Amino acid sequence: GKMKLSFVSKTTLNQSIEANKLKYYFAFFVVGLLNKSGVAMVLTAAEGLADDFNMESEMALILFCITLVGVASRFLTGVICIKIKHTRRICICAALTIISFLTIFVACYYGDKTKNNHFFYLVVGAGTLTGIAESVGEITIVGFLHGFPSSLISEVSSGTGFGGVFATLTLLGASSMGISNTVFFLATSPLILLYAYSFYWIDRQKRTYKYKSELEEPMLPNNKSTDYNDEEYEAESLRDTSVDSIIDIDEQTQNNKKLSI
Repeated sequence: GKMKLSFVSKTTLNQSIEANKLKYYFAFFVVGLLNKSGVAMVLTAAEGLADDFNMESEMALILFCITLVGVASRFLTGVICIKIKHTRRICICAALTIISFLTIFVACYYGDKTKNNHFFYLVVGAGTLTGIAESVGEITIVGFLHGFPSSLISEVSSGTGFGGVFATLTLLGASSMGISNTVFFLATSPLILLYAYSFYWIDRQKRTYKYKSELEEPMLPNNKSTDYNDEEYEAESLRDTSVDSIIDIDEQTQNNKKLSI
């Protein structure tokens, strides 16, 4: 069989993050933001979508289905996706979200053209895909973060927290410019490609650089505290060496006296 060669840089992941903070922070923020934004956009637009099909009384159906499949996905991810790589999971989540947006676009377009209200249920089905994508994506990202410094977790959390706000502001902005739901979901679908690429870039850094955990710090000789700086530790080591030398000389002198007697 063919051997797969992987390159691992001598530079640690910690050093790479320190040298490229903005790139890492932006990538992690985007992953958290766009993982949440897909489902948030559908939930925010739920009332408008129901109005487009004159199905105002059925708006809650979109919310219910998305919530239901989201909860179910969280339980099933650990069983079904356990052997699937993180990058493949995120690609699947991105694909589901894009398919969902394009399906909503098609449903809105043909629903308006044919005045057929049954296309609303196609919107409901498409919305559930974003619920699955968001739940699976969140669990995948949390598990993937174990190989990174804890400081980067806050960037993903910030992106996730801002996802709902981003979706609302984007939808309000589109509405104020007279952009319909049909055009909105078609225009925003390429954003999900940035989500997939950002995660791919993060995964590539993880494969290239080795993360050095704080728990992997080497033990200093004679159980010295790691709180010492280099000068203090060197002085302490020299002090110990001097004391040991004096003891050795004193023992040798006493032995010589005994032999002379």
